[in-house]
Amino acid sequence: MSMRIAINGFGRIGMDLLKIIHDNKVDIDVIAINSNGNPDSDIPFFVHDPLHGTYKGNVNCTDGSLDFDGNKILYFHEKDVCKLPWKDLNVDIVIDTCGKSADKHISAGAKKVIITSPADKPDAKIVMGINQSVYNPEKHSIISLMNPAINCIAPIVSIIHKMFYILKGNATIIEPYSGVDAFSSDLNATKISNFSMAAGTSDIRTIGCILPELQGKFNGISLIAPTYAVSLADINMMVGKQTNVVGINEYLKEMAAGPYNGIIAINEKQLPSSNYNGNMHSAIVEPRFTTVSAGNMIKILAAYDEDYGYCNRIIDFIKYIASK
Repeated sequence: MSMRIAINGFGRIGMDLLKIIHDNKVDIDVIAINSNGNPDSDIPFFVHDPLHGTYKGNVNCTDGSLDFDGNKILYFHEKDVCKLPWKDLNVDIVIDTCGKSADKHISAGAKKVIITSPADKPDAKIVMGINQSVYNPEKHSIISLMNPAINCIAPIVSIIHKMFYILKGNATIIEPYSGVDAFSSDLNATKISNFSMAAGTSDIRTIGCILPELQGKFNGISLIAPTYAVSLADINMMVGKQTNVVGINEYLKEMAAGPYNGIIAINEKQLPSSNYNGNMHSAIVEPRFTTVSAGNMIKILAAYDEDYGYCNRIIDFIKYIASK
């Protein structure tokens, strides 16, 4: 039986998630959307997506529902989450892209809530491919899947730590400017144009929640830039074992073809970052940029579609929940 989900927040993640489920005929039933917008703004943006192109199907709104090629999805514009009819709709999981009202979705009758940010006190914090086995269906109702940056960095860091033992590290994330940044409390972010960049704090330090052995050993910053959909992670690690570029790259290729297949990809074709728009992986490693200094200081570059790859991990986790 398909998992019945509702999407709270119909921005970039909400729209991409719906498209992936619909286009790939994923066995997940999206039954409702609660949006801060309205159909007059949401539908044109969904259909004429400036990042992923024009939607080829038919989308319209009738009688309080969105019609996606004949599939009816209830459409709400409710600010008070407690008033949403999740119990009556028998909602299994709410995908909360706003991250501020997870407990209220449970009060409204949802069985589980997945938060798309590193929330303060969820029941569990999970990155697919790393620690999904900690999920306990009896104990965990509110689960954070961290964010796209952590989902890119954590698998790579985990791989390197298992083989070479990371002593400490940091990462710089170069991520695209989005409409959300125009309303940010960070004045630097609000000033970005086609000709400027801005630095900000990052959630990279929270990687210790996923990899406890690296608690307090990892940090980083983010750079918001006028780039197109795709982000880049510049990961630097000091390790306890001597290695070299060939050894690092061969090990990464082995892991990408094995236990991290579908999560990590290796780009050996020297493609520009725009080619990763719509890529399903959490991280696409650029092996030609791997460097090793003094045998134990490793630099790895990895690209990722800011939201598309992350939405695929959300789907992976929904399927994982369904299997339990």
